[in-house]
Amino acid sequence: MSNHFIERVSPFGLTGSAISHLLRLLRGQRVVKYRKEGKVACYSLDDDHIRNLMEECIEQVTGGGEFFLGHA
Repeated sequence: MSNHFIERVSPFGLTGSAISHLLRLLRGQRVVKYRKEGKVACYSLDDDHIRNLMEECIEQVTGGGEFFLGHA
């Protein structure tokens, strides 16, 4: 979830500020973590348990189709 996340979710119609707000909420719940690269904050899933849960949810929704979460 880290590389150019806003570019990946912008097709869903979310603004940059809405995305930042959602990521802050997810960080507060320890679903995602972030690191700074200069002025850019790079987000990734907090741990492998969360990644596995997300992958299982996506598999259920997509019927086993491909969907790449990426790695930090």
